[in-house]
Amino acid sequence: MIFPPDNRLSAPTPLRQCQLVQLRLLKVLAAICAEKGWRYWLDGGTLLGAVRHQGFIPWDDDVDVAMPREDYEAFCREAAPLLPADIFLATAQTDPTYPHIHIAKLRDRHSTYTEYLPLANPIRYHQGIELDIFPMDRIPQHRRRCASRIGRILNPVWIHAPGQMVKNLRKAPLVIFRRLLGKHRILHWFLTHCTVPSGTHPFQWFQLFKAKVFPRLWLDDADLFPLQQMSFEDATFAAPANAHKYLTLMYGDYQRLPPESQRVQHAQEILPTTPCPHPESRPWPK
Repeated sequence: MIFPPDNRLSAPTPLRQCQLVQLRLLKVLAAICAEKGWRYWLDGGTLLGAVRHQGFIPWDDDVDVAMPREDYEAFCREAAPLLPADIFLATAQTDPTYPHIHIAKLRDRHSTYTEYLPLANPIRYHQGIELDIFPMDRIPQHRRRCASRIGRILNPVWIHAPGQMVKNLRKAPLVIFRRLLGKHRILHWFLTHCTVPSGTHPFQWFQLFKAKVFPRLWLDDADLFPLQQMSFEDATFAAPANAHKYLTLMYGDYQRLPPESQRVQHAQEILPTTPCPHPESRPWPK
């Protein structure tokens, strides 16, 4: 496979340099998925950017894609040796310090992208500029409530965020439950008892990682497939068949720009040519 060149230094600001790195990560993922026959589609703010801006939301600094569970697991098993040398596939299997068991990330090896500044101990997992990969599962109607509850238990959004003590205290029972059972055991139970395989009807698509943040995101098969091609920056990528419904369930009136006070980035620090302190990082070639 021939992958696109890295052109981050052509951009004038760290944010735009980050976006160019993420665009390359997206192109690499799309090329590998096309080669292997794995399905993916633009998700979250990336899909919103494609629809509303035909590219990145101007202030956005992350890229999201989603995949059916079986394609996601195949990607996690087989994609690493297919990647360019400057991209690291971060999963719980490839990085012992990686905190998430139910999403994967492509990481740029040459950069630092710090979402949460550590309060005491340094963050040890790889923090290169990232692309998030979210699996989606088929959930039958009678398991919807159970799936949503497990999503709230496994939801890691708050764990590393500073300044959230009161909110975190309210979630203490969920934390205790998760630690007693273990997140791997909870995920295994979810996959065994809540999901159904391809060809089983009726079901709806559900994204475990975003169950708390986007509780209305339940999609019919016809909302996703057949996938369409959608322009994003200087390329086209796979997108859900019904992008309007997808975005409405996530954001409501998604065409309306948020107030300037809410136009925030995910990262607190972006260093496009400074590698993070991790064994899988690589120096920027000067």
